[in-house]
Amino acid sequence: MATPFELRAHARYARKVDVRVTVDGQELRGRTRDMSLGGMHAELPGLAAEVKAGSEVQLAFRVQPLRDEVRVPATVRWVQRDAGGVVGVGLRFAGLGRVQQWGLNKFFTQEPS
Repeated sequence: MATPFELRAHARYARKVDVRVTVDGQELRGRTRDMSLGGMHAELPGLAAEVKAGSEVQLAFRVQPLRDEVRVPATVRWVQRDAGGVVGVGLRFAGLGRVQQWGLNKFFTQEPS
C-alpha cells in the first residue's frame, strides 16, 4: 500500500524561506519547512489561531532566481499545533504562473543553503 507521501503529485524539497501568509486581512510571518510545485508546509507563530483547514489565504515569498516576489493564493489543507506554540500548516497553491513554476523548479535544483 502506498504511503501518503508516495501519492503526492509533486516532489517535496526541504527548502526554508521566509513566507508571509495573509488570512482575513491579517498578515502572519513564518518559514517554510518544505515546498513543491503544488504547495508548502509552513511554520507560523503560535498566535495563528485563526488559520483553519479550508481557509483561503494569500502567500508571498522570495526564491532565487526570481527577481519578483512570488504572490499566490492558496488553500489551507491541514493545521498542526505543537506544545511549543508553533503552528504547522499545509498550503496548496491555487494557480502558479509559468514564470513562477520555472523559478521554483530552478530553486529546487539548487543546493539548499
